[in-house]
Amino acid sequence: MHVTAEQIKRLAKLAKLGFDDDRLAELAKEMESIIAFADEIKTALDGFETQEGSDMTARAEADKIACAEAEGEESDGQGGFPISGVPPVQYDLLRDDVAGESLSAEEVTSNSAQTENGYFKVRRVVR
Repeated sequence: MHVTAEQIKRLAKLAKLGFDDDRLAELAKEMESIIAFADEIKTALDGFETQEGSDMTARAEADKIACAEAEGEESDGQGGFPISGVPPVQYDLLRDDVAGESLSAEEVTSNSAQTENGYFKVRRVVR
């Protein structure tokens, strides 16, 4: 995918960042290489997912069967399991809901572009 300096300039404006023209061109090249690398990873992973009988597919199926059998379900013989409803939530895995230290309103709004009476001030979006 070709990335232009104009696209980087637009992204920088949205992020409220400022770059000179030379840096914009460098960032465009860097972004192209990042996108190309992500495409390579996606292509490699697509190959793993589509190979029937691959080691990854076999492991995923074995994990699915082991989990279902651990919950007392029996296979239908075709690798599928009956749906018996929503699985129970294991509440013991959640942390306690305890209030901790928090920041003051002044600390929270100190980096905001606009504040009013201790609140963030933003553009009106509803007419």
